[in-house]
Amino acid sequence: MTLQVQTVPEANEADTNGSTGYSISDWHDTAQVMDRLANLVNQLIRPIRRENMDKVLKYFDEKCRTSTKIAEQAADVIPGAMVGGTLTANPLSCAAGYFAILEMERTNAAVVAGRAGDRLCAGLAEIIDRLGLPYVAYNQGSIVHLETSGVMLLNANTPLQMIKALKQAKPRKHMMEEFGAAYSAHGIITLAGSRLYTSLADTDEVIDDALNRFEDVMKLA
Repeated sequence: MTLQVQTVPEANEADTNGSTGYSISDWHDTAQVMDRLANLVNQLIRPIRRENMDKVLKYFDEKCRTSTKIAEQAADVIPGAMVGGTLTANPLSCAAGYFAILEMERTNAAVVAGRAGDRLCAGLAEIIDRLGLPYVAYNQGSIVHLETSGVMLLNANTPLQMIKALKQAKPRKHMMEEFGAAYSAHGIITLAGSRLYTSLADTDEVIDDALNRFEDVMKLA
């Protein structure tokens, strides 16, 4: 099945040749998003069913033996702590970043990626509603959030809320990790199973293919 999400226009020649438009084309109704997120956190979790998750884990056991072996071998020689992040740049990475920014400006990449994010978010929201799931999808341009467990939304402002949050954190985090694994088994790499980033390379066809894969995973819940 191919999803037909018509909320976002396709990129045209002006999109990729000179700056037009904005990377964020519209803002979600903040109150509505917050209500849905609160509803997600205040109800029992809806994880992937155990029998379906066992099939996902079996996929990794059978199809990813080589990468598992390489990771185990690397663990023997790579130190347990590595330095990485914003403050670890070097002249080569700075040059690469500079020319990448120039190319982004030339292709109007932020606008095109933002439209891809809108299309992805709209498709995810449609799937969630159609399947009757409590999950929440929202985006700011190319940055798409897909909340299934709500673990990062737990409230710990009072001692009572903190106790409740501590009890819920582990199973909700585990659920998010299982969704991330299921996405990977279906060919989708996410950040921690809850965040997605679109780019200039994500055409409508790429987004629609990803939506079909996301739907396959959500049907496992």
